[in-house]
Formats: sequence, structure tokens, C-alpha cells
Amino acid sequence: MSEKPSYPSSSSFTSGAEAAWCCASVGQFIVIAPDSDRYSIRWSAIGDGTDWPTLDSADARTKQSSNQLFPPKYGTVTGIAGTDFNAFIFQERAIWSMTYQGGDVVFSFDRFEEGRGCHRVNRFVAVDEAVFFESQYGYHVVQGNEVTDIGYGIVDKSFTPT
Repeated sequence: MSEKPSYPSSSSFTSGAEAAWCCASVGQFIVIAPDSDRYSIRWSAIGDGTDWPTLDSADARTKQSSNQLFPPKYGTVTGIAGTDFNAFIFQERAIWSMTYQGGDVVFSFDRFEEGRGCHRVNRFVAVDEAVFFESQYGYHVVQGNEVTDIGYGIVDKSFTPT
């Protein structure tokens, strides 16, 4: 019989921790899409997923903890697919690359897809460097900041957008 994993208790988190509707590990950070603002993401202190300093404070800058707002015209943030140095941030109708820079910048953000995004929360799966996702148009894969349609004429025949 295997033991259950232990998770930090709510008392382990700093007062800045928030409820999230999606999250991922990106390098040494935990990145969340907070319930309080579904058009943004926020990340923990570097190397400590239980430390969530007050945004824009000296403590947050020292620990590289910050946030990023995204344009509401692309819909809410619906997914975060992270790796050791970068992530893909999905909105309903856009995809952004999130790349670790360090220093005061921490992460840079570049929108490389407009129109297609992950149209429902967490409707994606990451396999190595590829992320397969479902948009309002069907099924796709994003790899190296390029999106390829993979379901056209095959699984998209049975796809019914919601």
C-alpha cells in the first residue's frame, strides 16, 4: 500500500496566495490564472511555490514574483502549459509564449496566434515540446510558436463546437 503524497497546508502559504482556475509549473515558479481576474496570470516567488508576495512590492521584485494582464478581446485565460524555461498561455482566441528572462523583466510575453486558442479551460495536453489543444475550430498542435491543424477532415468531422 503506497502512502499518500503530502501537500502544503493552507497555513504554509503567504497571505498573497489566491484561488486559481488553472495553473502550471514553469521552471522554478508556479503560475496561476487567478479566480479574481480571469484575464491575467500571476506567478509565485522564484523557487518557492508557497510564497506569494504582495504584487509590485519590494519583496515581490526581489523574489521575481509578478503578474501579467492579457487583452480581454481574446477572451479569458484558459490554460497554462509550462516547461523548464517557458510556457504557452492560452486565451479563448489567442496563444502567447511566456519566456523566462530573469531580472526585473522576469518573463517576456509574445502573442503568436490570434483567432485560435484553447476555447475551454484546460482542454489541452502537453507531450514533450508539443501542446495539443481544442479550439472553437477543431484540434491543433502548437510547437515552437507555430500552430498546425491536426483534425481537419479526420477527427474534426465529428467535432461540434460549443
